[in-house]
Amino acid sequence: MATPPALSDADFQAALLRLMPRGRVWRNDPGSNLSALAGALAPSWTRNTAAAAQVLIDASPATTQNLLVEWENSLGLPDPCTAPNPSIQQRQAAVQAKFGARGALTAAYFITLAAALGFTITITEFSPYTVDMPCDEPLLEPEWAFIWQVSAPQITTFYFSVEESSVDDPLETYDAGELVCRITQDAPAGTLVLFVFS
Repeated sequence: MATPPALSDADFQAALLRLMPRGRVWRNDPGSNLSALAGALAPSWTRNTAAAAQVLIDASPATTQNLLVEWENSLGLPDPCTAPNPSIQQRQAAVQAKFGARGALTAAYFITLAAALGFTITITEFSPYTVDMPCDEPLLEPEWAFIWQVSAPQITTFYFSVEESSVDDPLETYDAGELVCRITQDAPAGTLVLFVFS
């Protein structure tokens, strides 16, 4: 939300009157025509000052409001990962996530990416079983070296409802479609991501 302007209409009216020439013709008392003219012009200056202050807010993808569409166009949003009919907050989160995405092959990068989208996740990486491991370790095949698991405990699950769903709706859907898409899209080539929602 934009911060209120530091100067009000009355401040600009007073400033305009102080800039006028002095003399009997240039009466600036509250009932004069000159004072009324300055009062009519002052709101334009207040709006311009507020708009200039808003540019500083819109310069950041995390807080942009008026320039949200320009940020989206610059970053190629909406894209196939964008949720249908996103809210302003979801659009801002997508802009922030894509702008801040520098790409990495670490779990920390994907945890940060999910956090920018509003999700708290954990990532589990697997290791194939070797003879050096304790006996109680799972017997994982060598292919498990290329599989990692994303767990998101707070995901909302929507179940099929006879009263509200149509016949072509899935039995379960999650409110994490964008999370799944973005992580899958950025996952290192040759890896498989498993998503676990509680």
